[in-house]
Amino acid sequence: MQQDLKQQLIEAVTARKTLERTYENQFKLLAQFVLRLSLLCKGIDLELDNRLAKLRTELAKSTDLEKLLPFIEETSNSLQSLEKNNNKISDRCN
Repeated sequence: MQQDLKQQLIEAVTARKTLERTYENQFKLLAQFVLRLSLLCKGIDLELDNRLAKLRTELAKSTDLEKLLPFIEETSNSLQSLEKNNNKISDRCN
């Protein structure tokens, strides 16, 4: 009985460590994506530049996704606004 509990605990700890490594790797991937996106979009729109800079700063400070969600949402809204403006310009040119 005690051996079973010990084995379950070992398995739970191993699973937890695997989950933590996966989360860390995914978070690093997100940070790399934001950095690349920032560099690619730089100079297209000042508001977007500023939002991406804030998002990069927050990514560097925290790995808590809950704290990052407002910055991600703001950046997404800026991207959507920029996309709408580009579509309007494109429609006028056609």
